[in-house]
Amino acid sequence: MELTEEEVPGISFDFAWEFESGLYGIGSFKNFRGKSSVLEIILWALRGRCHLQADIRAWLRTVQLDFGVGDERLTVAFEVRAGVPYGEVRSGTVVLAVFKTHGEFEASMDDVMMPRLGLTAIPAWQGVPGGEEEDGQAVNHSWVTYAGALFITHRSLDNLLGDTSYSGLPGRLLLMFVGVPWASTMVEAQVSAKAIQAELAAVRRRASADSHARSRDRSTLEDDLQQAREYLTRLPDTADNLRELSAAMDSVNVHAAEVARLQRLLYETQGARDTASSALRAEEARRLSVLEDTLARRFFNSFEPTVCPRCTSPVTEDRRAREHDSHMCSVCATGLDLEALANDVILAQDAPDIERDVVHAAASLAGGTHPDDDAESPVDELNALREALDSAERRLATLSKELRNAQELLEDANLRVTAAHSADALLGARRRAELDIARLEGALDQVARVEGRTDDSTEQRLERRWRILTAAEKLARQRVQAEQKHLLDKVGEEILRLGHQFGIEALEAVTLRGNATLTVHKGGQKVAYGGCTRGEMLRLKVATAVALLRVGFTSGAGRHPGLLLVDSPGAEEAASADIDAMLHALLNITSDIPNLQILVATRSPDLLSQLLGEKRRKIAPPDGYVW
Repeated sequence: MELTEEEVPGISFDFAWEFESGLYGIGSFKNFRGKSSVLEIILWALRGRCHLQADIRAWLRTVQLDFGVGDERLTVAFEVRAGVPYGEVRSGTVVLAVFKTHGEFEASMDDVMMPRLGLTAIPAWQGVPGGEEEDGQAVNHSWVTYAGALFITHRSLDNLLGDTSYSGLPGRLLLMFVGVPWASTMVEAQVSAKAIQAELAAVRRRASADSHARSRDRSTLEDDLQQAREYLTRLPDTADNLRELSAAMDSVNVHAAEVARLQRLLYETQGARDTASSALRAEEARRLSVLEDTLARRFFNSFEPTVCPRCTSPVTEDRRAREHDSHMCSVCATGLDLEALANDVILAQDAPDIERDVVHAAASLAGGTHPDDDAESPVDELNALREALDSAERRLATLSKELRNAQELLEDANLRVTAAHSADALLGARRRAELDIARLEGALDQVARVEGRTDDSTEQRLERRWRILTAAEKLARQRVQAEQKHLLDKVGEEILRLGHQFGIEALEAVTLRGNATLTVHKGGQKVAYGGCTRGEMLRLKVATAVALLRVGFTSGAGRHPGLLLVDSPGAEEAASADIDAMLHALLNITSDIPNLQILVATRSPDLLSQLLGEKRRKIAPPDGYVW
């Protein structure tokens, strides 16, 4: 673990400690000197779940814990970034897991530790606060729960074993650690039976609700069916009116189609009339313009100018003679068009073609002839346009009359449909009544089929499974009780012996039960574990953990991982002599059980110095810190 001065004010530090089997101690002369943090960090690396305070966690940069499970050497190494672990778990050089969040870290340690320690998940039934027992759900507790039993601190004193009290986990941990055969089978059967019981209760609630709903539905359906049948009988027969309505509807369809056809023809004829009218007006305007142009030209051609209108040069008799003889304009001396002259129009030979065409056409129009002898005369063309317009007008008048007649026929047919509409309403009412009757009869038939089922239902199958699981739990419990009594008696005897060594002088007897409850006999009175003082509770909890280790090792069936972390036993009103006795007892058990490691944090550093060698203790200076 190390800090950098750039990130956190103060002095950066490194803390490293190599452990072997046996008892180790961390001491300081004052509180808040880093003893508990060392234990918390070790447990964090082993468990994957962190209970360090936020400020302590913010100081950390890197953490590495090396440990062994059997002959396998494992390493947990991670960096801490903004309080979040980023690292991996390795077996030698092989990476077993990688994590980047608290949840991934916890899951990684679960995957690594459970199979290596031969532990199985602990099934439990987790109820809903304020609800019925069957309202809960089955959950599995694994390495986090087991690892919680490795750390004894003042925060976990309310539970004799571990740091979790719900779902009966202390009792399950006790049976697992002491190695009682059939314990896991009993617990699995018990939880599975509760899960089936919850499912069965839900099925029964649904069945009860369905039965109530079906009973209510049957009564409602029968009443509705009776009303629908009575309503149908009151409706009159509408066969004749229906035939009249059908004929009227057919007539409406025929006349509506005729009206649509005539309207389409009327629109087309109006378009043709408008086109002919526009063409006639355009042709009349064009011919009027040409005629006016021709008359204007003849009017101006009849002038005899005496001077040039631009430069006032005189027009002499010689120029007039040349115009007559040589066909040259007497004003500008330009050659004249002989064909135009023949029509009494003066036009220059070099006039534009379009101007020449207009002049010739105007001359022909004014003279009553057309330049193209094979084409129809202009008068005939105008007449044709006028005849086309007259024909369109006559066609419009005819179509308009036919449309009015068709619309009158359609209106009559609609009146007949309206008159027969009451029959249509009656028909709709009869059809709706008949459909309602069919629907209600089908619903009643379905209700009858559901009520008459006699096959194996879901409820019956679940009930059979529940009975089987309950019988299995009962049988497993009998075997567990037969096996656990002598083991729990041995653990109780060891708790009593250690309790005396730990300074509980008035302790007369203890009784340990399979649900991890401890009854204490002291001073002639019998009290529960929770009724003892906090100092007595801490010493009894340590005694229980040590007793489980000793009995489990002796029987060869125990599954305790072999690590125990004890935080500040002196903080709970324990005298120095009692702490000394407790440390000696812990040292003795590490001598009896090979590969057992116990790490104690205490505010009695002098005792550690007397009891443990330098390599097995870390003691802070009088005014300093452990790290």
